[in-house]
Amino acid sequence: LMLALSSVSAAALDPAGKFLKDYCVNCHGADKQKADRRFDTLSGDFSGDETLGNWQDILDQLNLGEMPPEKSKQPSAGELKQMVAWVTSEIAWAREAHRGRVEETVLRRLNRREYRNTIRDLFGFDMTMFDPTKGFPEDDEEEGFDNLGETLVTSEHLLGRYLEAADVVIEKAIVAEEKPRTRTWKMKPPFDRTTDAHSGWVTHERRMVQRMKEPFQTIFQGTKERFGYRPLDDMKEGVPEDGFYTVRVKACGLHREHEYDRALIGTDPAEPIRLALVSGSQAFGTLHLRQSIEQTLAVIDLPDDKPEWREATVWLDKGFQPRMTYENGPYFFKTLPNPIHRKYPDKFPIKLNYGNWWDVCQNIHTPQLRVYEVEVKGPIYEQWPPAGHRRILGGKPFSDDRASEVIGAFATRAFRRPARADEVASLKGLYDARRKLGEEPIAALKASLKATLCSPSFLYLEGSGVGGAVSGSSADGGVNGINSVLHNYALASRLSYFLWSSMPDETLLQLAATGDLAKLETLRQQTRRMLADPRATAFSANFTDRWLKLYKLGEMPPDSRYFKSYYVGNLETAMAEETHRYFQHLLDGNLDIGLLLDSDFTFVNRPLARHYGIDTSAFDK
Repeated sequence: LMLALSSVSAAALDPAGKFLKDYCVNCHGADKQKADRRFDTLSGDFSGDETLGNWQDILDQLNLGEMPPEKSKQPSAGELKQMVAWVTSEIAWAREAHRGRVEETVLRRLNRREYRNTIRDLFGFDMTMFDPTKGFPEDDEEEGFDNLGETLVTSEHLLGRYLEAADVVIEKAIVAEEKPRTRTWKMKPPFDRTTDAHSGWVTHERRMVQRMKEPFQTIFQGTKERFGYRPLDDMKEGVPEDGFYTVRVKACGLHREHEYDRALIGTDPAEPIRLALVSGSQAFGTLHLRQSIEQTLAVIDLPDDKPEWREATVWLDKGFQPRMTYENGPYFFKTLPNPIHRKYPDKFPIKLNYGNWWDVCQNIHTPQLRVYEVEVKGPIYEQWPPAGHRRILGGKPFSDDRASEVIGAFATRAFRRPARADEVASLKGLYDARRKLGEEPIAALKASLKATLCSPSFLYLEGSGVGGAVSGSSADGGVNGINSVLHNYALASRLSYFLWSSMPDETLLQLAATGDLAKLETLRQQTRRMLADPRATAFSANFTDRWLKLYKLGEMPPDSRYFKSYYVGNLETAMAEETHRYFQHLLDGNLDIGLLLDSDFTFVNRPLARHYGIDTSAFDK
């Protein structure tokens, strides 16, 4: 077909060749190549992608009327119409021929995002703070996208990280038989007592706190940097076990509606003062500074002036604690007293020096957050053992006689298709070898499960698999072409990783087992079901992040001296969320794609609306 296409196109090139020679080659020929385009050697063989792209560029410029330029020799209306019709016809023919080619499917590995999500769904983990890919190298991209098989290569370094990740994952999944006891931490100020080396005024603060009738500590700024955190020294080692913890905080906000220039302070007096609980661990750095893996666990609106108890239930991984921050406070407090002192000498007459810095902080009357007491209780479990353990062992004691059953069931779930007998035998062989070396049954089992997570059948999306061809054909409602390209289980995986960026659920796998998934109507039903599932937000978020390069948002943040609202209002996060929600809304409602170019609605919170100049009164209702 391609030989025929080539010969026909070459023979038919004469009228197009004359057009190019008369109107294009002067600027895109041997002597001159404007815009790096040369058309005097352009082939009439449309089978090559580069040639096809050049002809498409020519067609686009002719249709737009951009070429030839106004000052150049112009073709007649008849010549232009004939040229456009010929190029259009040839391109359509070439694309149809390309569509008919059956190219080899590239076997591709899971990217970092897909690996994380698969671990989440395979084990039922809460991934708030857990990221087994944190040591992985960044995935290579093609035009911004990170899910193309040609670019997702596997290196020796990455193989080492897979081994480390498998070890961490399995150790996290299989827990001790005895349920951890619930304990309570009751803490009063000073909550953080070990930051003296970083801020001398904390020593003064601690002395003052000890003299108070109702002691408190204050957070003056919203930036999650130095002085922006209140870690809990009584929980310096973090919580002893993964699980949910109830965090109760007695706190309030002060001076939300202050008397200073709003532009100078940067906060919005219409918003309540908000306390955020942010994860922190000594394993990732100093507790009163920003940490690379930190997550905001909860955000709590506080009352004004008088402290009240507020509560949130959050997930904490072992070794982490809930640090306190001022979510929407001034960007950087340390630079505020001097300009306030100069501009408002009557309102703020205190002379500034580091010896009285604590007095300055208490009397400046800028927006601030006071914390009086903190209680943490946990871990709290709805079920024991947790989901990851039960998905492997089924909630029953493990022994040698269950090894093949447990290993085979886990491999089937991890491989996203029935594990072959030889695969199970190989993994069981590893178990037996470990047992002969004297390892306990659970330790030997962990070795086999870790090997499963390092298997290509887990790490790669298979284009074909075990069990033969897909049932069904176009004659009985099957998807045309599926039989020869994708296996039932591979189809389930391709669909789930496309829409969910994760493994197929039990429904998809059951339909794959019966062959019904390959039937066109079933495939449509499952696509609708999956798009209605919350996991489908992965598709809109991932696509917009890559298509619009939202993942680069924040790489060049604005100057904090002039754009405080960017930091106080956390506009970076809000802008990304706006795009995700907008695209998801278009998708859910099957709306006109033209709205991407011209729309009279969007999705904003109060800080982003204020940044755009949108009336924020609706947020007060």
